[in-house]
Formats: sequence, C-alpha cells, structure tokens
Amino acid sequence: MVKMINIKDYNRVNSSYKKKFVFRFGDNAGFFSEFNNLVLAILYCLDNKYQFVLYTPPNGSLVVDTGWDDYFLPFCRQMSSSFQLKHNERFLTNKLSIYNKMIRGIYKKVKGISKFTYELWENIRSEDFINKNLLLYDLGIKGNCFSLTKDIIDMIWKYNSLFNENILMVKKKINLPSQYVGLHIRAGDKAIEAHVFQPDKYMERVKYNTEIKNIFVLTDDYRIIKDLQSSYPNYSFFTLCAPYEKGYKFDEFNKLEKNIQYREYAKLIASIDYLKNADIIIGTYSSNPGMFLGMCEPKKFKGIDSDKWLLKW
Repeated sequence: MVKMINIKDYNRVNSSYKKKFVFRFGDNAGFFSEFNNLVLAILYCLDNKYQFVLYTPPNGSLVVDTGWDDYFLPFCRQMSSSFQLKHNERFLTNKLSIYNKMIRGIYKKVKGISKFTYELWENIRSEDFINKNLLLYDLGIKGNCFSLTKDIIDMIWKYNSLFNENILMVKKKINLPSQYVGLHIRAGDKAIEAHVFQPDKYMERVKYNTEIKNIFVLTDDYRIIKDLQSSYPNYSFFTLCAPYEKGYKFDEFNKLEKNIQYREYAKLIASIDYLKNADIIIGTYSSNPGMFLGMCEPKKFKGIDSDKWLLKW
C-alpha cells in the first residue's frame, strides 16, 4: 500500500470511468453481509475500471428513509429507481425471460448503465478476484484484496450525525475500562449456515493470548453472558445485549418496525466500535461481523474457526 484512500480522490477516479455498475445494497441479507459485499464490489470496480453507483431499494432490510444515508455519509453517486427494485437483483434465482432481457437492455442503454448487480456478482466474489494482488494505479495504491478492504472500510465507514448520536447514546449504557478483550459470539440462526462454537472455545483463545480480565462481548443471546459469568468468575464481562435477547433471527428481525430496526442497528454498530477498539478481538471468520472485523482490524482479530478470512454471503 502506498497511501490511504480519501473520498475526494476516490470520487475523482470513480467518476472518470465510462463503464457504469449499479450495486444493489440493503435488502437481501444482514447488515454485514450487505456491507462486506459492498466493500468487495468497490474494489472490483476500481480494479476493472467500472464507475461504482449505489442503489438502495425502498423498504429494504437496511432502509429507514433514504438507505445508505440513514447510517453513513455519502461516498459516491446514488440512484433511486422503481425499475431497479425488480430488475437489479443481487443474484438471479431464475433464468431471465426474453422480455425481461429486452426491457433491462433498453433501460440500461437509456440510463448509461453497463452492468446490474447480478451480472458481476459471481466475479466480485470469485476466488480469482479475492486472491488477486491489486495494482490500482489511478489511486496510487497496491496490495492484496484482503489488505485493501481495510482501506475501503476506512474511507466509507463514516457515520452521519444522527446515527452517530444514536450510537453515542447506546454507549452510555456501559463504562468500559481502558484495556479489554473483545469477543463476538454469534448464536441465533447462525447454526443454519455454520458451526456454532461454545463460549469455552473463545475463552481458551483469550487465555492463550492475554492476561487481560475485562471482556466486552457482542452476542445476540444473553444466556451466553450468564454462562460466561458463571464459568469464569475471575473475569469481568461487559455487553450491550439485553437480558431478554435469546438469539438473532433474520426473518423475525425484518418484521420489526423500521424505527426499532434502526435502534437495533445503532446497538450493533456501537458494539462493533467497542470491538474495533479492543486490545484483541476474538471471533469467527465464518460470520459476517467476523469477516468485517478481520478486514478492518487484521492485526487484532483472531479467528477460532480459521487462521485466515473466509468469503461469506
């Protein structure tokens, strides 16, 4: 890596590309699944000289009012289109009809769009791209794909003022010491897609890496906190998880009112902030928050399921 990426330079370079890729963000998966794939898409577009444009569908899983701007500061051109709600999918589940191919082709030609999300989805997530060393001459940076994800995250992970206020309000609920370990222990519907490790496995790694006794835990099941407190009385555990929480389920979360989802996202991001600032972070690469933490804090993050990052949905 030669230098850090800043928004001004990124927009200058991004807007100079003639080919235009519109990336659909925010209605198919959890927060970090959406965000992680967004980061990879930005890198892919820089490597292949596509102008990256953001599309956030109305009433999607991450949307309160305007989508991306509800949480973060804008970093690129954005589009709003009822046509794309139906036709710019994350990936295709059925073969396109001749009619749909035709109307999508006409729409893209009129709007100057080269590719929709599903047309590059497999490329963005391919092993060839993920393992590639990137030479982004237009921005004066180089490095492997994994190392450059940190630079993209540092560039776009900027909260807007309202979301930042909500995060700060959440953080007032606990008072963390200056030195602490961060744990991400996922429960809930995670067991559907990956192995769920017991808390003892995380604590083994804590004891191996440090003598710090203060631990912040991001989890979706308060029973894990009770288990840790009972099994490790010599440690002090901190969390933003509420006593009533018994495991995150994506389908149930999507049924919540948008203002409630917004508050839950503020709590999630506040927890992520705490983890990023920990002396050591222990989690799983097989979870999307773990993949995110591995990308943005590679020197701190220790995976108990893998010694390197794993590509997640």
